[in-house]
Amino acid sequence: MFNMQQKCLEIIKARPRILHQLLSIIDSVTREKSDAGYSADALACQILVFFLNGPSMWILELGETDYLSSDYDFPPGKTKDNDEILLEWAAVKSIHKYFIHLQDWKYILLKKWNELQSETHEDIVKCSILRILVNLTYECELPTSLWFSFLTLAYEAAQKVPSEATVRRSKSLPSLAQIDVLIRRERMVTIERHPLCLSLVVASQYTLGPLLLLRIVHCIYKTYGTDITSWKTLPDNTLPHDHLQRVQQIASGEVLGPLMRNIILHRIPYVKKEGTRRFEQIFSSNSGLPEEFARSSYWFAAELAMAVKVFEQDAGSDKEEWAHLVPKAEKELVACFGNISLMSSKLGEYYLSWRYANLAVTACNKIDPAEAEWEGWNLSALKEKNIARRSDAATKLNAADNQ
Repeated sequence: MFNMQQKCLEIIKARPRILHQLLSIIDSVTREKSDAGYSADALACQILVFFLNGPSMWILELGETDYLSSDYDFPPGKTKDNDEILLEWAAVKSIHKYFIHLQDWKYILLKKWNELQSETHEDIVKCSILRILVNLTYECELPTSLWFSFLTLAYEAAQKVPSEATVRRSKSLPSLAQIDVLIRRERMVTIERHPLCLSLVVASQYTLGPLLLLRIVHCIYKTYGTDITSWKTLPDNTLPHDHLQRVQQIASGEVLGPLMRNIILHRIPYVKKEGTRRFEQIFSSNSGLPEEFARSSYWFAAELAMAVKVFEQDAGSDKEEWAHLVPKAEKELVACFGNISLMSSKLGEYYLSWRYANLAVTACNKIDPAEAEWEGWNLSALKEKNIARRSDAATKLNAADNQ
């Protein structure tokens, strides 16, 4: 569980040109729409997501410190796991450095996105590009000025796309439920004597589009401030000055306000509900691992809710239109943390179960009880439920150690 990115780093060191070769495939291949999921560029994008992924089932917004720090003693005998996680984070950072120093990576991803914009349905390549870019927004060595180039892409990706329910009713469009699990390949692949079990779920554009836009605007806020609409010119080394009006439009309250309301009131609850639907549907048909598919949806919803929470902390005065809705996102975040813990326990992954139960408890401790009561949810009951999950995971971890 804790060494996937270390294995990926070993492959890159053994074959230093592999990332460049994947980009070359993405850049050079054109395909028929009927081959959207299995063409060379699609497969190259999927492999690239594996290489540029974070630690297994961890939300990058939480970072390395939140993964390892805790206000509650971790079950004894798990120091080795923590050491392994530190090595995994180091591998993630090293792989990102390899990638961002490649020539033309930005141009190739932008070019491929623009090529696919004429298609009316979701595409695994587009989803992969969004996932890669979201992950790279956490790379501190990338200058913020670079993200101006991706602002329009993120804006386009965040616009209204069909909900999964709508798409399922349409015979002309593929199901988003199929799209965001398409990258999951249940097979063992050996590259240069390094075995990799390629199993990873990538969210749909419905989730990743707004997530990327929030991440990019947040990066710009942190570096240049929030008063973008008053700019007379764009910062140096960003975009030509004739792009100023476009940047100001995207970062304006007229755009971000309705989007934030849509994310909090519709997208986060929908993706969370989709997790429950998947668990019930797949479980009833007795096919696959319903907990794994459900956990992915809860993870996507939690990632988006976490981005909303962080964005609100650094947003300017324009947030007045939607800031009062953030407690709703916090509620969904705690619920998703707990559901990830529950699904991880059912999968026998008790370390992750403990981690996410503890995150839920920690989040509850930071929420104002009066605010929670105003929103109509029982904070103490939610906290106790996750304390019980945390305790259960600790017991099972200790039992496994004693076998």
